[in-house]
Amino acid sequence: MAEISGYHRLKRILPKGTFFQRIETMAGAGIPDLYICCQGKSSWVELKETVVTKDGRVKIKHIRPAQRAWARQATAAGADVYMYVKVGKSYFLVLPSAWPILVEGISVDSFFAFEVDVLRCLVGAER
Repeated sequence: MAEISGYHRLKRILPKGTFFQRIETMAGAGIPDLYICCQGKSSWVELKETVVTKDGRVKIKHIRPAQRAWARQATAAGADVYMYVKVGKSYFLVLPSAWPILVEGISVDSFFAFEVDVLRCLVGAER
């Protein structure tokens, strides 16, 4: 569900003419859910949902080791890779460096420190 709603939300907020390609899981282990090209800037986006634990930590529901490895290798090669995370009814874009922390879980307040600007990252535009 997070994949579909995250995909539609990105389609609404990114500029008209943005190219979106959903990637099927059969494409290869670890490849992100979405490829986006906007105004000449290419990005790979993994769509994830979170849970808030009883002790108030935000935690990614599930991320496979192959997804983390793909993101790490692609980022090292110069690719722009992000995770678009649903927290409650809100969405946040985070860098792969935050993924291990989100797997373990962090406080809701600390979570906001990992958010990056969607338009700046995916389009290269300032808000």
